[in-house]
Amino acid sequence: MIFLYTHMQVKPEQERAFLEVSNSILQKVRKEEGNIMCDFLKSTEQEYTYKVVGIWKDAEAYKAHFPREELQEDHDKVLMLLSSPMKAEVFSGDSIELE
Repeated sequence: MIFLYTHMQVKPEQERAFLEVSNSILQKVRKEEGNIMCDFLKSTEQEYTYKVVGIWKDAEAYKAHFPREELQEDHDKVLMLLSSPMKAEVFSGDSIELE
């Protein structure tokens, strides 16, 4: 599995626009083949701070996520609404059975 963790600091005056674009992205990503989950989370400790958590079934599914034209326009919009550069980390891992 591939795990995506992204940190975003939104311009205060752009929060509403950010949420609208983010919801559009979520709907598209969740329909991608191989996407297990994707969610935006708002920090309860830092104002205007959001996280993205995404999980894809494998590296191929994750790599197919990026070249999609319909996501690029929304992604570019998000970048303009941030007060600092987006920070993303990608991890690979296996699921385990808990007893």
